Amino acid sequence: MKNKAEDPESRAFDLQLILEEIDVLAEDLTRLEPSMDRTALELRLAQMRQIVELVYTRQGQAVDGLAATHGV
Repeated sequence: MKNKAEDPESRAFDLQLILEEIDVLAEDLTRLEPSMDRTALELRLAQMRQIVELVYTRQGQAVDGLAATHGV
């Protein structure tokens, strides 16, 4: 049985879900009054989005590379 984390389709689905939730939160932040706190939260959220994308990309490459080297 395949590990769910190694399944490219479930990784893509999870990534898409997380990114959509981050985008919803970012949209909610735009409804707040402009402030230093709002700007700080927007920046942190943007960084978190980039980190999530980077981690999923690296995990995908690692899993794909492992499958390629082991003929899976």
